[in-house]
This record gives sequence, structure tokens and C-alpha cells, in this order.
Amino acid sequence: MGDSVKAHNLSGIKEYGESITSFSATLTAAAAQTQRTFTQKVEGQRGEVINAFFKKLNILQEQVFQQGPEALKVYGEGVSDFSHTVQELGFGKYAYTDKTEINNIVNTLSGSQYDDMIAKKDGLKSLMEEAQEALGSGTVDFTGYEEKAQGFINEEIKARNTTHQGISDADDSLKTVAETGKTSFEDLAGVIKNAQAVLSAGPERVYQNIMKNDAVTVEKIGYLDFIQNEADAEVMIAAWEDRLETTVKMDPKSISPSGYLIISIEISSAIEDGKEDKIERIERYIDAFGKVDVETSKAHVKNLKEVNKGYAKELIATQAGLQESKYDENSPEMIAMKRRVKAINKFNGLLQSVEELNIGASTSSTYSSSTMYTHHTKYHFKIINLGKENDVIQFEVTKDQDGGLETKLYSSSLSVTSDDVDRVDALKTLGDSVDKKEKEGMHNFLNILSATADFIPGGKPTKVAVGAFKAILNSVDASIDWDGGASTLGEAVPEKIVIGGKKIPLKEFTTGASRYLAARKKHEDNLSEQSKEVQMARVKLTNSLTGKGAISLTQENVPDYDFWKGNVPTHTPKVLSIDPNNYYDYDAYVREEYLNQYGVKKYLESNLTGSNMEDYMTDLGGTVSPEIKDYLKGQSSLTIETMNEKQLLELANALDKLPKGREGFVDDYLANNKYREALQ
Repeated sequence: MGDSVKAHNLSGIKEYGESITSFSATLTAAAAQTQRTFTQKVEGQRGEVINAFFKKLNILQEQVFQQGPEALKVYGEGVSDFSHTVQELGFGKYAYTDKTEINNIVNTLSGSQYDDMIAKKDGLKSLMEEAQEALGSGTVDFTGYEEKAQGFINEEIKARNTTHQGISDADDSLKTVAETGKTSFEDLAGVIKNAQAVLSAGPERVYQNIMKNDAVTVEKIGYLDFIQNEADAEVMIAAWEDRLETTVKMDPKSISPSGYLIISIEISSAIEDGKEDKIERIERYIDAFGKVDVETSKAHVKNLKEVNKGYAKELIATQAGLQESKYDENSPEMIAMKRRVKAINKFNGLLQSVEELNIGASTSSTYSSSTMYTHHTKYHFKIINLGKENDVIQFEVTKDQDGGLETKLYSSSLSVTSDDVDRVDALKTLGDSVDKKEKEGMHNFLNILSATADFIPGGKPTKVAVGAFKAILNSVDASIDWDGGASTLGEAVPEKIVIGGKKIPLKEFTTGASRYLAARKKHEDNLSEQSKEVQMARVKLTNSLTGKGAISLTQENVPDYDFWKGNVPTHTPKVLSIDPNNYYDYDAYVREEYLNQYGVKKYLESNLTGSNMEDYMTDLGGTVSPEIKDYLKGQSSLTIETMNEKQLLELANALDKLPKGREGFVDDYLANNKYREALQ
């Protein structure tokens, strides 16, 4: 209820509401002439895809031509109702009410005003009694005066409270209408953009691709649900026609997160597949970065890494939600999601390589004997081994300057040892890159997938965001679906997640999913505020504890320089960079969450150590602060993300003093999932 309400132009508000309602009626009439139903019966596999396509067109039509005008109508009527209600309460053009002022008036009426009336009655009664005595006749009777006075006061109080309540209720109703309208209009804006994007793709061209291209599956038709502009439509068609490399020439600013999500799904699924034709597709795409200017190349890479973050985050959040719902950890769906996250990591490794090696086309000039020579440089990329067996991608990068070729061999690895992480030089850009990214506000780039993240905990994001999330899940396993939602404006929340035919209650699912999303946000927020030294300390500790890796770029066969022979080939590798921030791992997250909640309490209670918490605390003595001791006991709100460098070092030293040391704790308990048994 509003305590204070002011309306400055009631008639104007009324006209505003009526004009919106009238416009919605006109729009509905126009839509009725335009709308049609898309139906066609086609047999076979292509028929299934065509039916899916027509279904999406029909839903899109309904949202634009029916739900859109209806949302406008409801909003317009709500605005008009406010004006009608307030005017019926006796106001003309202006209306004002304030609960505090009403209470002051009530207090005055029931207090001093009443007392004043009684005082006047008493004074008048005394005068009349004197007159009666002097005249010797007549009567003085004020029976019922107090009751009538109180009744008058009560009527006045009721009238003012009723008027205030009426205006306040009308204001509350208008606020509800406005909030509902805002949600519907935001969703409608996304739907209209989506419809425009679908039209820009050309329904005829989409239809032709479906009929002639087996690569266009029911799942990939899902791209139509969330593309946002003409550039996204170009990306979608390029994906269907197996020419994603052409998208690298597009303006990075023209492609929305939706378009980049399509690229991410296509390349990561190709990496996961690993067949020869898919390797060739990946190679063509990465090779294209070497043919566009360096700045364009870097912009595409930056946007892709951000979208990959959202992609991986959604998959891990889904795993966390399913785990909360007691879904089988070893189910095909859970394994499929873990596989896809690994493929995203490998894709990030290739992107890191493009970024680190400064791959892109450039033009430079040199001078000799007062003559300027212009040099043109481009790069060629060739995959030697996709690393399906060992997660090490080997590739050649050839620098082509004016036809002169220089080829070097590199590898991108997901398998990062503790020794690798200790190489400070390889981590030299860790802090700088995080700080820079946060300062640029790149964490806000992913607005669509951010809305999708709100969907997982049970929010009401746009139809476009829901479409993106469904595409993410379907890109992993077509059996993943949900009951209800996704077709009505502002009503996108499903009742149940459906995995492999099993229905998962949303409430249980969202508990685990939202916990992960909150932890991830806290991690990212804290990371951007920490020094490079703290970040490196954290990387060292979490890697050794949780088994979380990083992406390593290594140059193979680095030559030695010999004064007489020049560069001499060797088999010596050189680690160029290590990036833990664009590496995602569900199991590592779960282990870190376990540590934050239980410390080493359950480990010491197991039969693996031959010790107990009391003896362990005695062994630590004064080498560890009370805060870290509480963390080890599982009695602290402190988390690894929030620890400072001193606390991180204390924790590492404390874990080294466990009965079997830190390695024993990791190898015998965390890494082999013994901790899960302790939770049962």
C-alpha cells in the first residue's frame, strides 16, 4: 500500500490508457488479416524438422500477433482503471493523499476536535441553564450530544480513510499493471527482434536448408528461438551450411551473444565429435582468424570467450541442479554435460592460442636506402592432433609474410600439473587480464545468457533467454526438455526439467543450480578485486586441492641459437601461458564447495587417517589462525574465494600437516570421490 500518492493529470492519464487500448485493438485487427497457420505434412526425417520449423513460426506469430496486442490492452485498461477509480472518489484533474497527513487529521478529529466540541457544549449548557434559571421556565437537555458528536467524527474519519484507501489501492493496482507490463514488453521486444531476425534469414532459405541439408536437425532449428538480428541470422545459416569461417570476417559488434552462442555450440560439439570432417571444420574456422586484421580477430576471440563462459556455466549449473535432485551422477546425460564442458575448455585453448600468438593479418612498413617497403602478414593454422585421447591439441601456425613462410609447432593442453602452475612467468598476465576485463565491463556482455541464468533459479526471463538455454541443453542431449513454458510472454518458467524422460521438480533443481551460480558470481567478483599475487596463490592451492586444471599453451621444439649454425632444432618445449580463468570443471567446483562446508572434519572422521580433529589441532598449535582452524573444522563462513593471501598460505601449510599430508588428503579422499561417500 502506498503511503503517499500524487496524480497531476487524471484526465491525461485516462486518455493515455484509452489510446493504448485503442491501439491494441487496431493492432489486433491488423494482425487478424496477417496471421495464418503454417502447416505441411512431410514424411520421413525431414518431415520432423519441417514440422519443428512450422511450429516455431506458429508460436512466433502467436506471440507477435496475439500475445503482444493483448499485453498492450491489459496495460492500457489498467492505466484507465486508475483514472476512473480516483475520479469516482471525487477528484477532478488532480489527486493527492498522504497516510501521515490522514493520521494527523484523524488524531485531530478524535482528539482536540472532539474535546473542543464537548467544551463548547458544556459552555453552551452552562449559559442555557443560567438563562433558564433567570426566566424561570424551559428545560435544558443535551442528551445524546456526545454520541452524535462522536458519530460525526467517525463519519469524517471513515470518509477520509476510505478515500485514501481507494486511491492507495488504485495506485497499487497500477503498479502491478506497470510491473507486469514491463516484463511483458521486455519479452515482447525480444520476440519482435527475434521475429525480425527470422525474417532476415529468409523462411524460404531456411526451408531449403531443411530439405537439402541433413545437418539441419530438430535441435539446430532451435537456433531460430533466440537469434536477435540479421548478423545472428547470417551466423545461423553459415553454421547450417558448414561455412562458419565466413563469420570471422563479420563485424564483431554486429553479432549478438546469441550469434556467438551458435558458433560456440557448433565448434565445441565438433571438438567433442573429433571425426575427420569435424576437425577440418574447426581448422577452417580457426585458420580464418589469421586472414582478418588483428583487432577484428581479438574482438571475436574476446566475445567468444565470454559466451563460452556462459555456456559452460549453464551446463555446470544444470549438473549442480541435477545433483541436488539426486540424479544419477553416472547417467549418460551427466556424462554428456561433462564431456561438453571439456570440449568448451579445449575451444578456449584454441582461442587462447589465437590471442597469445597475436594471430591476424597486418600491414607494416620498413625503410631501406630511403625506400619504403610495405609488408603484408597473415597466418595459417593446421591441426595435427585434436587430443581426443589426452586432451592435448597439437597444431602448426605458419607465419606468411610476403610469401615467406615460417612454421612453428604448438600444443594447447588441459592437463596442467602443479609444477606448471608454479611457473610464475607463465601466469604473468593472470591478474592483469582479469582486472582489465572487469574494468571494461565485459562481464555484462552476456546479457542474454545472464537472463538465462535467472531462469535456472526460477526467475522469469524472456522467451529469447529460455530459447538460448534450451539450445544449450539440446546441444548436449536431445532428450533434455521441460514441461510447459517458453511459449507465452512472461510465463517462461517450466514446471519440471525433463532429462532422459525423467521429470525433475524445479524446486529441488534450482536449489543446487542457484548455489553454483551464486558461488560463481562471488568468485568472479572477488577475483577482479584481488592482486595478482593473491590470484596466483589461489590458483596454486585450488589446483592442488580440487584437481581443477588450466589451459596451457606450449611451443614445441623450441630451437637453440648457435653462433655458427643459427637456430638449431631441439625437442625442448616452452610454456607460453597458463590460463585457469577460462577453464571450467564441475567436479572441481563440487570439491571446493565440500571443503568450504566441511573442511577436513569428515576426512579425519573416516578410517583413512588414524587420527582425529583434536590431535590435528594440537599438531597445528599456533601456526594457524583461529579463522583457518574454524574453516578446517567446518565451522566457518570463510570460503576459498574470500581468503586473503595470508589465509591461503595458512590453509596450505595446515593441509600439509595432515596425517598423510596434502597429497594424501587429495589422492585418497578428494580426487577419488571418497568425500561423496562421507556425505551419504
